[in-house]
Formats: sequence, structure tokens, C-alpha cells
Amino acid sequence: MKYPRVRDVLNRIKWMDTIGVPKMEFLTLVVKDRVSGSKEISGADIVRLGRREFDVRTDESMATIPYYKVTEIWYVKGTPHGSIIWKRPEKTA
Repeated sequence: MKYPRVRDVLNRIKWMDTIGVPKMEFLTLVVKDRVSGSKEISGADIVRLGRREFDVRTDESMATIPYYKVTEIWYVKGTPHGSIIWKRPEKTA
């Protein structure tokens, strides 16, 4: 079975408009970062989903983040810590 890609998961959430489906503003993405190791990005800050990357609105500017840097996607509405809805599979040797 093929593992779903980050882009596919985010597009499904963005375009499905049914009750019970998490919306982008209730998501948190964990992204690999060179400086701190990882950082969290709110789904509400995602401006555009591209073919290989997505654009995020930061405080003063825009940032482009490639999908391969996303390690986890969390649904955070209604739960104290959130529940994981996607996680990058572990690499096997």
C-alpha cells in the first residue's frame, strides 16, 4: 500500500467540506528546521498549496516550505494536546 503524501492529505482537508472533517485552521504541522531541529506551523497560516511546496504567512513576510520537511500533521481542535492525523514513516535500513 502506498503511503499518503503530505500534499494529498492537506488537499483532502482543504477541499472536503463535510462535518467531522478537520479544517486547515485546526491543524498544526511539525516541520524540520536547521536551527532548532523542528518547529510548529499553524494550518491557518498556510496560504497556498503548491506542487512541491507550500507557502506560509509569517509575521512580516511569506515563507516557502517543501513538503519533504513536514514530519507530522496534528488536529488540535477540541483536544488538549491534539491527535496525530499523519506522520512520516520511519526509514528502514
